[in-house]
Amino acid sequence: MSGASRLSKPSVAEIRGTAQGPAQGSQRGADSQADGMSWTSSQQDAKTDGLSELDEDDEWNAIMKFNTLLHYEEQKQSMLRDKERKRLIREELDNQLKEKKSKNQEDVKEDRMYENL
Repeated sequence: MSGASRLSKPSVAEIRGTAQGPAQGSQRGADSQADGMSWTSSQQDAKTDGLSELDEDDEWNAIMKFNTLLHYEEQKQSMLRDKERKRLIREELDNQLKEKKSKNQEDVKEDRMYENL
C-alpha cells in the first residue's frame, strides 16, 4: 500500500490495534477486535442510515415530481379531448346548417316550379 492510502483510510489491523491497546492479553484482544469491528459496522450503519434518509427523501421528491408531471399531462390530455369534442360539435353544427340551407333552397326551387305551373 502507498503512504497516501494509509493516511486516508486506516486498515482493519490499525483499528484493531488502536482498540486493543499494548498492555492487553490475547483474550482481551479478541474481545477488542470484536468491539473494533462493531464500532466500524456501527459507523457504517450510521452513514447508511443517513444515506437511506437522503435516498428516501430523494425518492419522495422523485415521486412528487412524477405525480406533478402526471397531473399536468392528464390536464393537457383533458384539454385536448375537450378541444376535439368542441371541434366535432362545431363540425356537426356546420353540417346541420348546410343541410338546412340546402333544404331551404330546394323548397324555394319547388315553390318557384309550382308557381310557374
